[in-house]
Amino acid sequence: MLLHHLLKVIEPLIQTFSFPIAFLAAFVEGLPIVGSIVPGSSITVILGITAHVQKIHLVPLIFIATAGGFLGDILGYVVGKKYGNHFLEKLSGYAFIGKKNIDRVKSVVEAHPIKTIIIGRFNSVTRAISPVIFGSTNYSFGAFVASSLVSSVFWAVVHLVGGYIFGQGIELAIQYFSAFILAAIVLIIGLILGYRFLNHRHQVFKKYHVYALFFNISAILIFCYTLEGVIDHEWLSTFDQTINGWLPSITTPTLTSFFTFVTHLADPAVAAVLSVLLFAYVLYKRYWTDAILIPLVLGGGVLVDNFFKLVTNIDRPQNALINVLSLSFPSGHTNFSTMYALLIFFVFKKYIDSRTNKFLFLLVCLFYPLLVGISRIYLRVHWPTDVIAGFSLGLFTVTFFILIIRAVEYSYQPLVKFFRKDHNPL
Repeated sequence: MLLHHLLKVIEPLIQTFSFPIAFLAAFVEGLPIVGSIVPGSSITVILGITAHVQKIHLVPLIFIATAGGFLGDILGYVVGKKYGNHFLEKLSGYAFIGKKNIDRVKSVVEAHPIKTIIIGRFNSVTRAISPVIFGSTNYSFGAFVASSLVSSVFWAVVHLVGGYIFGQGIELAIQYFSAFILAAIVLIIGLILGYRFLNHRHQVFKKYHVYALFFNISAILIFCYTLEGVIDHEWLSTFDQTINGWLPSITTPTLTSFFTFVTHLADPAVAAVLSVLLFAYVLYKRYWTDAILIPLVLGGGVLVDNFFKLVTNIDRPQNALINVLSLSFPSGHTNFSTMYALLIFFVFKKYIDSRTNKFLFLLVCLFYPLLVGISRIYLRVHWPTDVIAGFSLGLFTVTFFILIIRAVEYSYQPLVKFFRKDHNPL
């Protein structure tokens, strides 16, 4: 089973890094700026889930998370004590904080100081700036330490125990649903909630970003459904065998030569050259956002592709027309060509004014991965499901990083102004 194989791969990492991650996730929660961006709460809940699955002792994990949250608060207090209102004025320039939020938290601190320390930790803005405000107002250090300790324990228990209980629920749900589909549902819910949270509170995304979210969710579902069908040997595996058995009947020397040429368009050496050329172009044009997007997408996509090759361990068809030695699922050539085609579209779409022409340009770009995918199937170096998975993985990677970079880009107002000056907006 893939799930057991996957757990064997990641189990040593979880056992080794769960405690440091718990400390850091809780620690950054109370830091100015970082605490309002880094999803420390979500990370801690996930650690609670893994604690149940991997049988990690929950009590030491709670102790470590408590220590991290407490020390993060103390650091914030010391910063506020030393730099005072001057530091708060600088914080107001950050889009995820803002002067209105600082003034609002100040009023709450003055009216309900202890409640703000204990309950305010569960609010993304309050937890990041209230320790600084307490330090800047010369609030009693002893009272702050006592309240912060209670707050840190409460926060760690709620998130870790909640995650632990949720992990039990996941085990029960797996008995009725596929683990892959369940993982897709959890990921989709997380993406939708994150998108709504950021857009509702910070108006981060533009209207067309909802299309990126839609395609991202679609890609997740397609990939997980394909993965489930391949691993569980459902009808998709029969489909693979049927298509592969039919291909020799249409094989000709001309088609073989053509598709061999096409498939080489996405070989690693060609992929590296194309990536460097596109990256050099965006640097020359000073499209800084795209310069960040390109290596993240291509590097992340290749890593995820190899990860799934490792954990699925699926062999290629035995009747291939060219020699390929690596594992089969998903198709790396299709994955790369999809990512590259979509990156080309996002880099150059700003030169096209008409919505219709942009759509036509997108279709032209997608013809490249379509042709590469067909070539991989024709040459029998991949099963059709490998190609479907490669395309969906490439689509997911591009849309995911577009949304992530957009969110990060708008977290710091001065950086936004710099980007707006001469960048290619996503």
